[in-house]
Amino acid sequence: MKKMLVIGITIFLILILFSGCTDNNTNKSSSQNGGTNNNDNSEVSSIQGLIDAASEGDTINIPSGTYNEHIIINKTIHLIGEDKETTIIDPDGDMIPITIDHLADGSTVSGFTIKNSKSYSEKGIYIKSDNCEISNNIVTKNDYAIYVYMAQDNTIKNNQILDNMNSGVMIRVCESGGNIISNNYFSENSPGIYLSDSSNNDIYENTFDSNYGVGVRISCGDGNKIYRNNFQSNDKAESTCSYDPSLSENNNWDNGIQGNYWNDYTGADSNGDGKGDTSHTIPGDANNIDRYPLIEPLDL
Repeated sequence: MKKMLVIGITIFLILILFSGCTDNNTNKSSSQNGGTNNNDNSEVSSIQGLIDAASEGDTINIPSGTYNEHIIINKTIHLIGEDKETTIIDPDGDMIPITIDHLADGSTVSGFTIKNSKSYSEKGIYIKSDNCEISNNIVTKNDYAIYVYMAQDNTIKNNQILDNMNSGVMIRVCESGGNIISNNYFSENSPGIYLSDSSNNDIYENTFDSNYGVGVRISCGDGNKIYRNNFQSNDKAESTCSYDPSLSENNNWDNGIQGNYWNDYTGADSNGDGKGDTSHTIPGDANNIDRYPLIEPLDL
């Protein structure tokens, strides 16, 4: 009888020990670096709290709702909203909705409405890191919608950038190069994109519609490529550098095969290849031209 009792107690203790090991391994696997945050975030009160608790490389999924906070991303994470129409970051005051700090290389922000940085010169998204992706967002009613400062190789794509008081995308300082801006819709910004002292960026397959003054402005930067975009109902594009025009002379407004669609282009297309017979002059003092202006707008 005693022997049976000892065997029973031993088996019971082994089962408890095994169960504890299983639970510990499960918790560890859900919090490993580079993993995904699979916690139930349906009752999120603070996006910043989730970021602070996350590990490097985590994906944080944010449910629909309005979040009145200023978010600082200071590690590599992937911040994903449930629905860009209904997942809203609105600081409701003189603050930047999202800052991607210089420690957050390779981060992603996708699936949000980002709005209402109300004070002068404030940004909707302020990027100080390299290799980040800003995609599938609505960025509206800020001063600058997206501001890239001394950062390289970022991708800004598939966003709606609407009704911002200053630039839709501002890329500033010569160290900010190698950025890609593609498949975005810009409307009612001033201008759509402004490259200031910034070189070697690619701008393609965007639509610039009814922006104030200028669809794209380049000031003192070269090696930028602007092609296969629609320029509709903007006053103009501009390439200029008041103190040294040569610093903006080497920008390419076509890719060697196709240029951009300009709604004010009046040239003919005698051979029916969809491209104008004459070039389109880019205003400014840098003597840039689009050699292959498109006759019809692109279906983007």
